[in-house]
Amino acid sequence: MKDKAIGFLMGVCMFLLVGAIETPRILETPPEEVIRQLIGLDNSKPSKFQGFAVKSEKYLLNTQNGVLYKYLSDKNPVWERVSSTDNWINE
Repeated sequence: MKDKAIGFLMGVCMFLLVGAIETPRILETPPEEVIRQLIGLDNSKPSKFQGFAVKSEKYLLNTQNGVLYKYLSDKNPVWERVSSTDNWINE
């Protein structure tokens, strides 16, 4: 009888300990955060490349060194460097 009581109390303690661990549930997590976790996006550092379009022309900016590229055409899928090769920071 004593062994059964100790086993029962140990089982209750295990359920209490497992329930006490604080882990965020997926239903409580905002949808944007779930998508970021699934895709693997990290908000602590910006992306290396940022793309944008002006009218029908497509551009790509390297945010680490400031080099700007332009997409030539769908027939010739090449990114051409638009910015100069000199230092782009004026002091």
